[in-house]
Amino acid sequence: MRAFLEQYLRDKKVLIVGFGREGRSTYHVLKDIKSLQALAISDRNPINALPDDAVAVITGESYLDILNDYDVVIKSPGVALPKKPAEYTCCVTSQIELFLRCYARQTIGITGTKGKSTTSSLLYHILTVAGADCILAGNIGVPVFDVIDSVTASTTIVLEMSCHQLEYITVSPAIAVLLNLFEDHLDRYGTFEVYADAKKNIYRYQTADDVLFCNPEHFPASGDCAAQIRGIYPERVPGLEQIKTRLQGAHNRFDITVVYEICKHLNVDEEAILSGIATFEPLKHRLEPIGTVAGVDYYDDSISTTVESTIGAITSIRNIGTVLIGGMERGIDYSRLIDFLLTHHVDNVIFMYDSGKRIYETIRQADPEHRATSGFVYRQTLEEAVRYARKVSKPGQACVLSPAAASYGVFKNFEERGNEFRRLVYAE
Repeated sequence: MRAFLEQYLRDKKVLIVGFGREGRSTYHVLKDIKSLQALAISDRNPINALPDDAVAVITGESYLDILNDYDVVIKSPGVALPKKPAEYTCCVTSQIELFLRCYARQTIGITGTKGKSTTSSLLYHILTVAGADCILAGNIGVPVFDVIDSVTASTTIVLEMSCHQLEYITVSPAIAVLLNLFEDHLDRYGTFEVYADAKKNIYRYQTADDVLFCNPEHFPASGDCAAQIRGIYPERVPGLEQIKTRLQGAHNRFDITVVYEICKHLNVDEEAILSGIATFEPLKHRLEPIGTVAGVDYYDDSISTTVESTIGAITSIRNIGTVLIGGMERGIDYSRLIDFLLTHHVDNVIFMYDSGKRIYETIRQADPEHRATSGFVYRQTLEEAVRYARKVSKPGQACVLSPAAASYGVFKNFEERGNEFRRLVYAE
């Protein structure tokens, strides 16, 4: 990889756009490449610790105005460009794209609106149990440039890929996985169609030698994918319902099916597969049981930012009595969730923040007398919602935080929101 970068960037003026976790990772690799003509960093926010006196640093609101002054721009996924890459004279690329140019044949790329972290982590766990030389990286929190020195010719790379990482790439992994597609990130993409189009880059550049494991609801249109397409059907996995696992719910059974089918494709031993599924620890903030207080079981599903994931959470917890819904307003269509809540009885539905207020007001307009929604209330903040939940939830029931909304604007991320929920549950 380093040799490839040395050649690819030779005599080029290179700009790193975005100096968060991935941008810093890119810098630590590129600073040692001597063939560059120049290296610079651009970020909206101030960079307090300057990496090197020889590296130009551009910050402030105009940080994206200088892209055409460079030959190659390596963009971090969190940065949204004001124009399409083709409208720049520079070459816009990313860590993920450069990594795949070297290692696409060794990579299993996994994406989807929901489930990609669990699926990626479970696959990595099983391959490790089976004794494979395996690396987990990508959107899971490990920039791919951080692992390049660990990759050998025999390494299998499990790569979690977000829509932002997929948005502009022009190379796809040899094994691709598309779990699902729901409305999400509309604050950045504007429409579901634009968002879904970014996701489709996971298979758009595959060849006839490649494989796409795909949710049957999202099969590529005819001619859009050259790879061999494998549909994911949980009902076709023998004994799936009896497989020992700590993962709950139909959505997790689907993810298990995906991993099972990939492992079979890779000729992993059946015993190793089942052992890996049984010993896998569920990831935090994903329908995570956080304890029982005053006889009420509490679950942290802060990762939920879509209608489908919240419906999945409600149907997965058999003793659910209370659910907390709402967060950042991003214009998501909540009609399906509203219909579900009006027909699938939950004793207490507590709405919060901006999106929760919109859902609550829509429901009140449909049921002004509160006849079918007597247990529906609005509380402005998570703290107020948890306080109310602790008062109305009955012993033997479960209380679930499953917001169907992003955390931004109040919390740094879904992890911080989940951790605050846990703190509030146990607060005196």
